[in-house]
Amino acid sequence: MSNEIDKAIAIPTKQFFVSMLTRDISLADAILDLVDNCLDGALRCANGGEVDYSQHRVSIELSEERFIIQDNCGGIPREIAKNYAFKMGRETDDDRDLESETIGMYGVGMKRAIFKMGREAIVRTLYEGDAFEVPISSAWLDNKDWDPLPILDAGPDARLDEAGTSIVVTDLYPGVSKHFEHESFVNDLRASIAEHFTMFLQRGLSILVNGNPIEPVRVEVLVTDGKEGPAPYVFQKEIEGVTVSITVGLNTGRGLAEDEDEPEFERDRSSTTAGWT
Repeated sequence: MSNEIDKAIAIPTKQFFVSMLTRDISLADAILDLVDNCLDGALRCANGGEVDYSQHRVSIELSEERFIIQDNCGGIPREIAKNYAFKMGRETDDDRDLESETIGMYGVGMKRAIFKMGREAIVRTLYEGDAFEVPISSAWLDNKDWDPLPILDAGPDARLDEAGTSIVVTDLYPGVSKHFEHESFVNDLRASIAEHFTMFLQRGLSILVNGNPIEPVRVEVLVTDGKEGPAPYVFQKEIEGVTVSITVGLNTGRGLAEDEDEPEFERDRSSTTAGWT
């Protein structure tokens, strides 16, 4: 009688994993995840100090043929690329950013965004003079095995001009391609970026979509000197070392214009900026 124990394979199929990973996130939110990664890179560049966001920029290009996002936020160290950055999830021994207030937590944002958009991608990066690229091909996606992705030294034509990362996605899915060619989707994406990253934009971060800079959405509340006029309610508390401040009031309606006499001052309010009733 054999003492060997039969073993059942218990790993997810690649097709199932990819489909489940991208199912519950919108296309716009997947792109916002990529911008999150850029901000995390800028934070790491500061090495625990104050981030000078005016020194960092993110450029996004959308078309029916391809998607490109490129930043100058420090790049990816080769060892991180080899051991962590392209894994589908964060390992328990991944102790990066334990002392940093980074946005990304789960280690799926970049891969999920790529899988959401298309079947061919290449990630190029430059970190402290080390330039390399990692292709994610349709052949790799179709292969049922989880083979390691190649890390290739970048040639002169593929080398980035400054420390940062570039992601190019091609062979877009038909639905994604149609979204990217519609101006309405591009405008909605611009609005989402302006709202989600308004604090970073106000601190000098530059984000461009198809060459056009994003302006922050400024949310300001009405305050009057008199006791009978509108005034905000301010809640502040320190919870387990985290200072929480919530200001609730009536939105002034101020848009992107600095001059209150501009017509923009009485812009149409939306649910995202109107405040609480």
